[in-house]
Amino acid sequence: MYILPDNGRHSGIKTSWVEHHTRAGPQSTLSITKAHSFLSNINSAGYKTVVFKSAEDWDYWPNGAFKADISDKIHRKTRGLMVHWATSTYRVPSGPTLAKRWKKGHYSKHSCQGIITCENDSCQEEAQFINLCDNNPGAGPAKFIAGIPILSGDRCSVANISPTYVNISHVTKDCQKLKASVPRGGDTFILDFSYFDCSHPTFVTSGQISAVTVFTMQSKFMKSLLLKNYIADELVNGFVTDETHKYFADHNAFLLITATYLLELNYWVLVQFAYLNRATAGHY
Repeated sequence: MYILPDNGRHSGIKTSWVEHHTRAGPQSTLSITKAHSFLSNINSAGYKTVVFKSAEDWDYWPNGAFKADISDKIHRKTRGLMVHWATSTYRVPSGPTLAKRWKKGHYSKHSCQGIITCENDSCQEEAQFINLCDNNPGAGPAKFIAGIPILSGDRCSVANISPTYVNISHVTKDCQKLKASVPRGGDTFILDFSYFDCSHPTFVTSGQISAVTVFTMQSKFMKSLLLKNYIADELVNGFVTDETHKYFADHNAFLLITATYLLELNYWVLVQFAYLNRATAGHY
């Protein structure tokens, strides 16, 4: 069994922590590491302390009892410390997924259910799929299956890489995973947001990026509901504002929604929503 933080997205976390122990090692002939350095001390629980120098040190066959601090870079490069056997997983939701320290965030426990082995010693399926996607960023799953035309006149299809890629859902999922793994910096966000603003003029009613970051958004229909030509007898005049907690990956940010009561629908209707990176007086 091993325990590690449940961080699905990149965050500011500096180190992760992994604890591993086996009662009967699933691969007893393999060592815990390929190039790990051990500290001489073994703690009272019988765990050795392992030092990971790079992502290549994780050999996907962890065995024995050990503990280690894992950098965020190594955690991402090893796909969350992936292992070569089936596991059952359960999570311990004790805090936000983007906590700065693993003890204050989510973490998951994985129990070994059996070994997965590949009979192809020269398997390059993943590398071939990534290479095809990198060279054809505008292609979709259907085109990847039909084949990308190349200079020789042939078509390069993902179905030639593996029979599993005949399934369009499988291709779609792997494409999404690959795109999600690409780091997106501040420049990319600013360009994307500028493009969104140009594509939807008047939708973003105000925006500010600083210590107090706020974006307010409103459609033409929402704006038309702000002024009413009647006053209802019930206590439904005016607006109601509320925060939606844990809507964003950053649990310190909030989705602020404002609604008004529409007599025609006999229902509260959204008239504005906003992103707030914090909930302070300055933000409001």
